[in-house]
Amino acid sequence: IPTFGIYVAMLQSVLLTVTKVGVMLLFLIIAFGLSFYIILGHEKYFITTGYSFMKAFDMFVGDLDYVEVFFEPIQKSRTLPPFDGLAFLAFCVFTMVMPIAAMNLMVGLAVGDIDKIERNAILSRLKIQIQFIDQVENSLPYALRKKFYIRTEEKRQLALLTRIQKHFCHSEISVEIEESNTTDTQLHDMKECLSDQDKRIEKITIQMENLMKICSELKVKTDQISRKIDTF
Repeated sequence: IPTFGIYVAMLQSVLLTVTKVGVMLLFLIIAFGLSFYIILGHEKYFITTGYSFMKAFDMFVGDLDYVEVFFEPIQKSRTLPPFDGLAFLAFCVFTMVMPIAAMNLMVGLAVGDIDKIERNAILSRLKIQIQFIDQVENSLPYALRKKFYIRTEEKRQLALLTRIQKHFCHSEISVEIEESNTTDTQLHDMKECLSDQDKRIEKITIQMENLMKICSELKVKTDQISRKIDTF
């Protein structure tokens, strides 16, 4: 699960990005599909608006099929002026906007999301593990959760008992509870470190805002001095 969880997170992020960009692409596909339906409505690929939308989406994926869809109807005089020139213009605009610009935009956003997840791979893995454990615990029956759930007070009592057992018995239970305590302390240290970083970032932003105010005031004063000099 930890190994494949990162790839699942990457896939979710890429699908979310494609969904957001897909709303914009849907309007573009509708616009170009209606244009092709008006200009080349006599051809079999654009005989209805539905066929025109599907052909526009097919061309967006990469199947432009210039010779059969655009060139042959014009050469065989099935597409008469001025629709022949409009067909060429629509094809050129569609090629620049959809397969080149829009597709590269989607690829760039997806690669950026993957790089962001790779930089935060450890935190993402821990987040996925916590979510998985939480889902497993919530799927268990209430009786089992009540049986195996340990409150904070009981955990402290068990920690005291484990320290006593460590000196006398050296049992395996003490080792497991100590490991849980160490993980709790590590998580607590990580939370404190993150909170300290947030405080430092807030201080830096406040200092930057003060510096911007000082720079704006200096600019106003210099402008006033320069105006006075110009008047003299």
